[in-house]
Order: sequence, then C-alpha cells, then structure tokens
Amino acid sequence: MSKSPSAAYPLIADDLASYCRKLMEVPDCEYYIHESVITRYLDLPKNPQYGPSEALTALIYCIKKGYGGTQRERTPTGCDALDLADENNGGRVYYQIFGEKEDFERGSLSTENRVQQPRWFHFGKRDNGIELKQQIEISHHLIGKKVSSTFCANDVSIPSFVMKHRQKMYVNFYERKSHLCAQYINHDIPAIINTFGGDVWPQIKLPGKKETLRRRFFDPSDLEMIENELRVILVSSNNLGKGSKFDVVLGELVPSSDTRESRIRIVANAQDAPRTTERQRNSITSTPRHNIIVTPRRLSLSDRSSS
Repeated sequence: MSKSPSAAYPLIADDLASYCRKLMEVPDCEYYIHESVITRYLDLPKNPQYGPSEALTALIYCIKKGYGGTQRERTPTGCDALDLADENNGGRVYYQIFGEKEDFERGSLSTENRVQQPRWFHFGKRDNGIELKQQIEISHHLIGKKVSSTFCANDVSIPSFVMKHRQKMYVNFYERKSHLCAQYINHDIPAIINTFGGDVWPQIKLPGKKETLRRRFFDPSDLEMIENELRVILVSSNNLGKGSKFDVVLGELVPSSDTRESRIRIVANAQDAPRTTERQRNSITSTPRHNIIVTPRRLSLSDRSSS
C-alpha cells in the first residue's frame, strides 16, 4: 500500500476542480462529519487499487498544494492553497483525526487493508457546534454502543438490555417509523436528551432527575427540534453505514432518506461484525434517486445562547 498522499490522484485528476469546489462549498454544519460521509457526498470514485478514502487523501493533498499533478503539468484546484489539517488555516473548512481505528474500503483487487483513525470534517465557524468527543458520545448513546472512555468524555454505561434494544430501534427512529420504535422514542430519546441537554441544548427546559422519563415531560416543539438534530448526528457520525448521506436543500445540509434495509440493518444488528465487501461503484450508481427529508432550521449555538 503506497504511503504517498497523491497515490490515488489519477482517480480525481479529470474532475479535480469540481471535487475541490464541492468540498469547499459544503454548507455550515454544527456537527463534525465523518470522512466516509464526505466521500459519499462528493461521490469519490475507486479503482482496482485504491478506494474513496485514498481519493479523499489525494484531494486534500492537492488543496494543500494549491494544484494537482506535477509542478511542470499543474492542474488547478480552483481554490487557494489551504491546509485542511490546520484548524487555524483561516478558512471555514478543516478536519481532525480522532477515534477508534476503522477499516476503510480499498480497491477491488487490493490485498491490503486500510485501517486508521477516521478524519472528521468541520464546516463553518469554529464556535458554531459542539465538541467532537461529545458528538461521538451522543451517537453511541443513540445506537447503544459501549466504547472505551479514551474516545469519550464519559464512559457509556448504559445497561446491556437498554443497549440491545437501542441497537435494534435506532434505524427505525431515523426513518421516522415511530410505530416500530415506540419504546425508543418514549423512553430512550427523553433519557438521552436529559443526559446531554444542559450542554448541547441549553435553551430547552429539562425535567430534572426522575425515575422514569417520558415524552410528555418535554415541550413538543423542543422534541421536534432535538430529534431532527439527533438524526443529523446519526448521519454525520456515519452510524447508518452506506445510508449515511447528506443532500443540500435550500443552502442547508439535510439527511438523505436513502436508508435501504439491505444496507443499514447490517450495521444496526451486527455492529461488531466484519464489514462486507462494497458493491462495485457502477452498481451503486443504479440505486434509485433517494427522497429528501427537509427538516426545520436547527438553532445555532449563538441562537441558543440568546434564546
């Protein structure tokens, strides 16, 4: 496996400026976006040797240099040179490397795995959003996953029986199939909101410590707003596998509703199972166009503090 950041450059060479523009023009988002979600949003290609994550590495390298190719035969990126790994790069886009190592897809003929910590992209003002550790912790509560406290502010200590039913129901919650996840939306969502609400949603009124939390303890408009944000967290944290996708609607990122059970149930019911081999890119392009869930505008932290 080549260690050169430009190894997969031929994959993006013909459309370099288009890929750069699409990445740099991702709308502001309060949450960090997992690199796999970014590769799907950009529709980065793969070949028998390299996968989309390596194509993203090559794209980042070109943006850092300000051009693609060699110094003699430069291909313009269409944007100023920018180091996206530098949080203080003066732009509105940067990424950080964080979390447990993951297995990333490579080319169909590659014999080596690509295992590394994921890159998490942030778009917009630095103070417009929550800390990445907290976002990951919320996502783990949503999907019922226990992880080492190394990567979370606090160890996720939910009971095993709660963890199991959250693993089975969170996809139904995302798909808005309330009749299939009544326990999740009536008990788990209120509990998660009460756990993180003071820090993440300071403008809402929390019911405080109660033996059993119910939806009726919250204002319905608060619940609608927060549940929409929780769905954004599920997508941006790549918790829906290949169903973790965004679209741009009216200048805002909104989750796509492409959550086919054949793709997502594998993630929901067997989170620790080995990844299955991804279909060839030409078969993926035959997927029917997905519908779009248009959600109400989310409050920014500046909005929240003033409310």
